[in-house]
Amino acid sequence: VVLRALSLLLVLQLVLGQTPATVHTATTNDAGPGDNTPFTAIAASTCATTQRVVFGYDITDFSSQTDDFLVFDLEGDLFNTPPSFTITFVTCAGAANALTSCGTQEPMGLITADPIGTTDLGDFQFAFRLTSDFTHDTADGNFFVVIMEFDSPDSSDFVGTGAISSNGNDFYFKDCGIATDDPSTATATATTTNVPGFQLISCSNYVPECIIPNSHLYSTSPGESTDAGECFATLGVIEDPDLLDPSNGRLGVCPVTLTRDPVLPGTSAQFPVGANTHAYTVTNDINSQSETCSNDFAVVDDEPPQVFCPNTLRFSTDPDVCDAEVTIPPPPPVYATDNCADPVTIVFDPVDGTRQMASNDPYIYTLTASDDNVTPLTASCTFEVRVIDEQNPTFPDCPSDITAPAQTGRCSANVESMILANPDSLTPFDNCQLRSNSTNFPTDFNFGVGTHQFEAIATDMTDIDGFCRFTITIEDTQLPTIVCPNDITVDSARSSEIVSFNVQAEDNCPGDLLTTCNPPSNSRFQTGQATTVTCTAMDQVQQNSCSFEVRVNPTVPGISPLQTPIELPSKSPTNSPTRTDLISPQVSKDQVSPSESQTASRTGNPSISPSAPPSLSASSSRSSTPSISRSSSTSVLPIPESDSRTPTRTNSPQPSDTRSALAPTASPSRTPQPIVQVFEQQGTITLVEVILQCGTSTCSRAEAEFYIVAFAEALNVDISDIHLEAIFGDEITFIVCDSDDVADLLNEINFGVPPPELAGSVVENAIFNVACPADPVQIQNQREISSSSASLTGVCAFGILFIAALL
Repeated sequence: VVLRALSLLLVLQLVLGQTPATVHTATTNDAGPGDNTPFTAIAASTCATTQRVVFGYDITDFSSQTDDFLVFDLEGDLFNTPPSFTITFVTCAGAANALTSCGTQEPMGLITADPIGTTDLGDFQFAFRLTSDFTHDTADGNFFVVIMEFDSPDSSDFVGTGAISSNGNDFYFKDCGIATDDPSTATATATTTNVPGFQLISCSNYVPECIIPNSHLYSTSPGESTDAGECFATLGVIEDPDLLDPSNGRLGVCPVTLTRDPVLPGTSAQFPVGANTHAYTVTNDINSQSETCSNDFAVVDDEPPQVFCPNTLRFSTDPDVCDAEVTIPPPPPVYATDNCADPVTIVFDPVDGTRQMASNDPYIYTLTASDDNVTPLTASCTFEVRVIDEQNPTFPDCPSDITAPAQTGRCSANVESMILANPDSLTPFDNCQLRSNSTNFPTDFNFGVGTHQFEAIATDMTDIDGFCRFTITIEDTQLPTIVCPNDITVDSARSSEIVSFNVQAEDNCPGDLLTTCNPPSNSRFQTGQATTVTCTAMDQVQQNSCSFEVRVNPTVPGISPLQTPIELPSKSPTNSPTRTDLISPQVSKDQVSPSESQTASRTGNPSISPSAPPSLSASSSRSSTPSISRSSSTSVLPIPESDSRTPTRTNSPQPSDTRSALAPTASPSRTPQPIVQVFEQQGTITLVEVILQCGTSTCSRAEAEFYIVAFAEALNVDISDIHLEAIFGDEITFIVCDSDDVADLLNEINFGVPPPELAGSVVENAIFNVACPADPVQIQNQREISSSSASLTGVCAFGILFIAALL
């Protein structure tokens, strides 16, 4: 390979008229075209001062000049840094392993290897630039001897001693030193084949060539494309002059300088859009001869602009019209960019400023951007434009609020003539098109007394509503009418009497009419007095009144016969029949207006005498007839004996812990003047005995239930918490469960102003801490207590009547 390369080099030099280099080759090892062996260690010992290698080449005559290069071919780089050698040339005679004599030495001095590197032929060159002339004359000897002493060696460089190595007649040897400067004093004991070849290259007449390789030749047409997004092209440039001189037989040894125009650093450069010229100049540093080559090319912008369409644009119609001027707003930040053009030409289609009608469908706009090339490159995108009707329909002549009186005899009025006083009052306006128009009332509607919100609604094609709102107030200016009855006169043997009456009232708004009387119907009027009753009819705004007189005249009372009870829950022989059914708590609420019977009043019940509390005692065993001890003149009720304790009773009888049923007072006759007392609440379950003013001498179930309903409402308890136990003449007995307000209501009935429905009744007796009807044992005990109390009351009442009859 080396021979073929050198032959080609010789031919080229002859053609160019250059002096060929002196080339001497030696057989190399199989590792490559060069050999490192002479420069590597072959022994472990080191030299004290100098490391030396001696090369001997059996070669014909030649001459070298200053600035020529001695170049060794090595297998590869083996030095950490470029080494320096003191080099001496000499001609010697003799054999490879026995030099006999040497001529005058020509010292070259200390030379640093340069250049060092791999050539295009694959050799690693180890070159030394000579500092003086030298002539090898075979008349003085057949061997050209090179003595190289290594300057500043280290352990990684070649060291040690070695025998002469030869290749045919060529040889080398290494030694730390020789006895004299005469190489002929060395001896050899072995022969090897590791002698490297060398060249002597003359650069004094070298004229470099400049040929730009195809890899760096750039096009004029169509030209080189710009980098993506840039207005220039990044192209490679040559910085190694050897690439410009492929026929350089010096293999890069001769020193040359490369200059570029324009001056561009590195292996690549940025060239702008348009025509460009790049020139290279290669100069021989030895003789300053140079050659220039250049490349004309163009950089073209073939990248279109980038466009950025806006999102959907929305425009509201101009006031009172159905279109809008579509003006494209400034971009945030740009609508288009270009790698070169600034600014980019932008065109909208339809053109900016076009008026567009309101529509449910969008308008499609196109944005087109162009650069500033001779033949512009363009890019486009589309976006939506919507023109929206956001103006509400209106009612320009919407009426103001309307106030009118109700028509005579009616509770309403038709105000259509006032609503449509202006024919256009309910006519809507819209800037585009209406879809519907409606009202919440027809205009001829009869509006009732009061204030009404009238609303007209107009809806356009975009479902936007407009409203006309005003109030219509109908006033009731008509007085109600009221007719009172004539004066009423009744007779009564009682201290007072319940009187009912009717009053007739009318109004044009009957639903708002409220009629009241003071005192009201079914009130108790005092006997021997004339009472004026004033009745008032009142609607929402006005009232009218009338009055009449109620007089109750006294009469002499007679003695009423004994009354047979219609219900009695106990088995007492004086009170039959026995109650077998339970009264439903869901009683009728129909009002009953009882009339006062003219029977005599019953005497006071000794069981509720306001005298001092009785003293009670009971035996230790339970019996049907409890023993009773009395104090003073007060009669007391028997208390059944408790199985576990003897209770003590204060104001009213206390039931025992054993459950019993309850019974009303057994007296069948009325007491003319019942004795009442102040009650004190004990517990939440109370048995009540009340004398009513019923329509006959015996109260009906309806009258009793009417009273119980009123009693429940006054206590604010559920009707199911009051249980009707018995009806005995005009006396009813009932139990109130789960209320601690019973005593207050009983005192209000006897001494205060009770609710009208309870007025006229008298509470005869009350027993606290009894049991509700759900406890049959406790109820039976209570029946026994009530039965005993009734018997005593009957005896006392009969005695009083008998005395009264004698008198």
